[in-house]
Amino acid sequence: MSERLEIPNTKITLYGSKQEIKHAMNYYNQVNIQLKLSGEEHSDRLVLMNDHLPNIKCAISYNGNTVWNKEILIRDFKRILNNGMKNLSDYLYEFFHLSCGSIAHFNKQGWIATYPTLASLHNFFIKNEYGEPVTSHIPSWQSDAVETTQAMDQLLNKLQIKQVRCNICNQLVGDTIHDCKTHISQHHPEALIMKLRELFNPGSVNQ
Repeated sequence: MSERLEIPNTKITLYGSKQEIKHAMNYYNQVNIQLKLSGEEHSDRLVLMNDHLPNIKCAISYNGNTVWNKEILIRDFKRILNNGMKNLSDYLYEFFHLSCGSIAHFNKQGWIATYPTLASLHNFFIKNEYGEPVTSHIPSWQSDAVETTQAMDQLLNKLQIKQVRCNICNQLVGDTIHDCKTHISQHHPEALIMKLRELFNPGSVNQ
């Protein structure tokens, strides 16, 4: 079911069940949505995404194009970051291939097969299937998708930094263990104790 919002200079349509649309219409009447929308698609899409979609259950289109629910997309995005690409939701899959510069790859399973790991997803955000960064591929009028992909890109970069730090820590631990083993084989235990103090508490060596 669908219903058009009669707001000047806009073409906003609600999609959902009769009950969902009724709830949305009641909500819009309460918040007086007309006062928040300017008729400029770039700003109106952000108003609908940030102020209204979190409070209703139906979907929205503006001039025939989906207004994306950032709250749901980021929740679903964090799920694949934490649990792997097999947890890709239908909604996030639609967002990836409709707004981020990717073909559908036949279906969701085909998309996952193309981007099976977080590393491949990160590479996709750096260079999508049109050879562009995802965050700059989206046209500026689609401001809801731009803001959402920027948030996703930040999450990916934070994860990348965390992984680099873990790799560095693992390397340091490995080097320390190797160094300690060398001292065990070549020196007395007292020398090992001094080496450990030097590594983990340099100031104590001269005390």
